[in-house]
Amino acid sequence: MIFLILLIDTTEVKLKQRIKLKDTFALKELANYYLKKQDYKKALKLLKKYIKYIDDSSAYDLIIRIHGSLKDLKGGYNWSKKAHLKFPDNFAFLKYQAIFLDNMDKIEEAHSIFKKLYEMDTSNLENLVNYGIILFRKKNYDQALFYLKKADSILSDFEKGPIDVFLKNQELHFRVLVALSYIYNKTGDKKNAILTGIRAYVYSSREKKEFNKFLVGMLFSYKEYEKVIEICENLLQNYPDEDYCWKYKGFSYFKIAEKKNQDSFYSKAIENLQLANSISYSTDNDFFIAYSYYKLKIKEKAYKIIDKILDFNDDYKILKIYWLIEDKNYEKAKNLALSIKSKKPSFFSILANLFENENKLLLAEKYYKLAIQYDKDNLTRYKELSNFYKKIGFPKKAKKILIEYTKRKPKDYLAYFELAEEYNKEGNFQEAQYYYEEAIKIIQEIIDTTTDRQFLTVASMVYNNYGYMLVNENIDIDKGFELIKKAISLNPNDASILDSYGWALFKKGEYEEAFKYIKQAYEKKPDDNEIKNHYEIIKKILNFE
Repeated sequence: MIFLILLIDTTEVKLKQRIKLKDTFALKELANYYLKKQDYKKALKLLKKYIKYIDDSSAYDLIIRIHGSLKDLKGGYNWSKKAHLKFPDNFAFLKYQAIFLDNMDKIEEAHSIFKKLYEMDTSNLENLVNYGIILFRKKNYDQALFYLKKADSILSDFEKGPIDVFLKNQELHFRVLVALSYIYNKTGDKKNAILTGIRAYVYSSREKKEFNKFLVGMLFSYKEYEKVIEICENLLQNYPDEDYCWKYKGFSYFKIAEKKNQDSFYSKAIENLQLANSISYSTDNDFFIAYSYYKLKIKEKAYKIIDKILDFNDDYKILKIYWLIEDKNYEKAKNLALSIKSKKPSFFSILANLFENENKLLLAEKYYKLAIQYDKDNLTRYKELSNFYKKIGFPKKAKKILIEYTKRKPKDYLAYFELAEEYNKEGNFQEAQYYYEEAIKIIQEIIDTTTDRQFLTVASMVYNNYGYMLVNENIDIDKGFELIKKAISLNPNDASILDSYGWALFKKGEYEEAFKYIKQAYEKKPDDNEIKNHYEIIKKILNFE
């Protein structure tokens, strides 16, 4: 005969017997027993009964935490308030109030409490962190940066100290780095957004999924495609079911393929996006799969996939229209564009372009104007109509359209730059000067407060082109030279700017110095006719034949 010995947990039975015998402390012990089993409702009921007999701050603490676990924010806040009234010297209950208020999006009330706690004890690291984070939540980014950078500095020192202190503060440091990364991202500080984001990633885990998604998305938006792939590959080794990682890997391979024009990356994009779809289907994934097939010239598959998702998003229709135009199926492209009921400016622009190609100029003009009507703040729409007028021989109308835009958006330096370039090409240097100056006024308001590479590149072009005009046309060589110096400080490796700088030195009679810069420009762009011409002139003068 085989005897089975069953090990039965008698804890619950014994505690219930003690409760029957009026043992008040057994109520809390049984509550803790249920907590271990994650039976929160039973635990809560017992704790509320227990505090009727005994004023135990730890029991209140447990009640508040249980409400948090049950996502009962209002209940958690109310019990935090009760607890603080009963135990006014226990500031943990005041902190809990602020946390629940913050989670209920009552930011101002939460801020008031976190500020009070910080002012009561500025040496408390958690108070410092909470105050910095609530300032971030209030979008007081400058103040938040001050306190969070201070916290980061203190917490970073723990990394060099005892391991137990480091581990104890790891979660706190993660919160600080996440907030800093968000702030830097919001304020356009790309470099620090990435640096703090990567540092936070070191502390993250699958439980930090929302942050991991933010970090990957942020890096993708900053065009850090290789870094996206690296982080996603690390995450996928442990968590192969994270569809967003497969998705962003696929998108990144697609972007790298576009940049490098290499088919192998399009194939990798398809592979990763298909894996993303196998976990969680998305029409966006299909959009890029179709696009990749089209780039690989597997057009039958590309059209088949895009047709499957065509009615989900107008952008998918735009892509198909562009393909049809590229494949010279103009009639199909036009019919698809005309069938679209939404008033998307991009559709009007496409139709205008198609009618322009058919020499139906009145219809083209009508649709270019409609594109502006539904996208009045977009310079691109005005440029499309302006270019159309230039092509059909109406230069005055072309410029008038851009001038209309500057009245609507007087702080858009790109519009003034566009007008300056048009007048410069025409030889109307007086008008060109006026618009270059207007563009520079706006640029100077921004330039000292931004690290945006795209803005700085365009700014360098404005300074360069204006300076070159002043030098080349002998309008004001000294001013032109100073403008080109600003351009070269912003973009020192650009061939056109190096050539302009050299040409300005040439005009000032500094031939040998001029030769150095024009030679550099020529080596970078030997096929540029203007640079080549300058190079030949300076060589001849210096007898370098």
